[in-house]
Amino acid sequence: ERATAHKSLFKLLEGGTALQKGELSILDRVFGGGFADRIIELHGGIGAVGIKLTKSANTMKGMMSALDVSGPLRQGLPLIHRKEYWSAFVDMFKYLISQKEFNVAMDALKERPLYELGRDSKLFLADVQTLARGEEAFLNSYLHDLSGLGKTGHVLTSPYRASERAYIGFLNKLRADTFDSMIRQAVSLGHKPDEVSGVIARFVNNATGRGSLGSLERIPNIMNNTFFSPKLMSSRFNLLTNPKIYMDMPKGMRLEALKSLASITVFGGT
Repeated sequence: ERATAHKSLFKLLEGGTALQKGELSILDRVFGGGFADRIIELHGGIGAVGIKLTKSANTMKGMMSALDVSGPLRQGLPLIHRKEYWSAFVDMFKYLISQKEFNVAMDALKERPLYELGRDSKLFLADVQTLARGEEAFLNSYLHDLSGLGKTGHVLTSPYRASERAYIGFLNKLRADTFDSMIRQAVSLGHKPDEVSGVIARFVNNATGRGSLGSLERIPNIMNNTFFSPKLMSSRFNLLTNPKIYMDMPKGMRLEALKSLASITVFGGT
């Protein structure tokens, strides 16, 4: 990671080829949340006007998403049958009320033994107030600028930030816990973690609303300005129509993956 950070920083300073999403994520971790947004603004082809349009679109999304605590029945729905879902659901209300609880929980995810394996396998864990690594319903917007009082951590001072904490905290914990559990299950079935981690991470991402946009990943801001949740749309399409997601799962674990399909079908039909 240090080597990648050095290489990415020099690419940026030299004005060479555009930075890739993974390189931006590392620099965002090094220099703090929001750094990647500035790079996207300056060098990502959208400019100052584009960033204002993007933040305006994200503001509309944020206004629709705030105060409804919709993560469990939106992105998290396919995993409703798992115990990790209900553990994350209970903790979500702690994050809603307390910034401190949210910070402690998110820091704890990074201390997990399988954290680096998940990150290397592209398991998605969101950050707050960012374009590069945020949840689609709470990407960087003007609501963040208007809710500075929320830094005190009390739910009444910033309903928007409280909703964001609950949404991101629930999904991050659900993804991390489910990934860890499925890796342990795979190991118990005789699989090596590094051989199945990529497949499991991809499944968990799709099951929590982070489907790949393929070649359209190069223009995420345009997609997010055009659609409310393009990655959520992609994830549902993949789970409902792409059998490869289930066939690629480690032997003995395909039934577990198919339960997510059943959850979408049953609860969606209901």
